[in-house]
Amino acid sequence: MGFIVQPALQMDWELTGSHQSLQGLSNAAHALASRWSPKVGAIRSWDKAINYRYSFTDTKTDFLVIIDSMCNLDLLYTVGHRENDDELIEMATTHAHTVRKTILRDDFSSYHLVNFDPKTGNVKAKMTNQGFKDETCWSRGQAWAIMGFAKTFIWTKDTVFLDTAIRCADYFLGQLQESKCHHPMVPVWDFQAPQETPQEPLRDSSAGTIAANGLLLIHQGLLSLDASTSARNSNLAERHVIGQKPCAFGARGRRDRRRKRIRCHLAECDHEQ
Repeated sequence: MGFIVQPALQMDWELTGSHQSLQGLSNAAHALASRWSPKVGAIRSWDKAINYRYSFTDTKTDFLVIIDSMCNLDLLYTVGHRENDDELIEMATTHAHTVRKTILRDDFSSYHLVNFDPKTGNVKAKMTNQGFKDETCWSRGQAWAIMGFAKTFIWTKDTVFLDTAIRCADYFLGQLQESKCHHPMVPVWDFQAPQETPQEPLRDSSAGTIAANGLLLIHQGLLSLDASTSARNSNLAERHVIGQKPCAFGARGRRDRRRKRIRCHLAECDHEQ
């Protein structure tokens, strides 16, 4: 919800002073908070998830949390600080800790989806809904982790979140550095998915753009700590953005110089077909 409604409403409020947009932000934050579970220590992402492998439709037995949810927390922090609502702020921070402990692997790659038992708060299963397989790393989800944990540090100043963002970014960048394909700074859609054409794999430019945003947030967080490390993240972010722009690409990486040079690689989640 946060990254669906917040960019437009917050920008409108900041630029025009629109009370309606400000109220919309508040309504969205409190609607999101209504999905909070103190037992799980997280906000429910989805009420159901259905595909050819599983079917979760009962909120009494399944509590679904996705890595994307890290980018909803900015909404809670924004409204929480504006309204002096400590409960919203605490929900956001606790959710981030829960995601860090349960959705990230030991190497700081990420699962996409974790299913909790809503009665006990215990993890029932870790899986994917948009990646290739449960134990692979969906690149856009990893990018959400980088950006979400970096932004959480900006709000909380808790260095555990900055360290987590950096480690998630190190994993992401390590996968790009190991890539043998053309334009390696434009990520493949899933880092471990097999590719029919390894030199021109299926990519996801949105993952690169989100990760670049996260690197810039890490840069902001490190500015007062270590200028040289901060500059490195800023330069890498710039390379990510430039990597998206030389020309338009199809899903398999073929260039099309006739198209506008903004949207490049968009991956289809067709691995279930």
